[in-house]
Amino acid sequence: GEPSSTSDLNLTWDIDSWIDFVTEAKFKPIEEARPVYREFLKTFPTAVKYWKMFIEQEIEAKNYPEVDVLFKECLLKVPHVSLWQCYLNYCRLTTKNRENGTKILEQSYSYAIENVKYDTNATPIWKDYLQFLQDSPISGVEGENARATKIRETFDKAVEIPEV
Repeated sequence: GEPSSTSDLNLTWDIDSWIDFVTEAKFKPIEEARPVYREFLKTFPTAVKYWKMFIEQEIEAKNYPEVDVLFKECLLKVPHVSLWQCYLNYCRLTTKNRENGTKILEQSYSYAIENVKYDTNATPIWKDYLQFLQDSPISGVEGENARATKIRETFDKAVEIPEV
């Protein structure tokens, strides 16, 4: 039958039961769901969809320190574009009204780009980053020139073909 706790699943590789179990966590309060996600991800550490589900549930509950920990755990271990997009959405959310938010967000984009730059599915991240650069506030002619240079350099990197 249906497992009622993670302990019922510990010794089984019944993937359907695991997926049913972790999918139900989405409808529980995060305090109850957290151990379910943890156990599932311990067993299936590269399950992108469920990392994202867990992170989004923590974001929804505004548990930002927990979100930071989750991103540290998964981004480099599971370098999937959709997780990096989730990370950038989170960065946009948490830097929106901060004094140095634009600078922090630019660093976040640079970090993401550095890790997905040759992934053929990373086009949306490159496009978002170019749009971010275009929309960034500037002052004076020097600022305009610096922004144009940064956009041009970023575009060149985006279309660069890696040497194999």
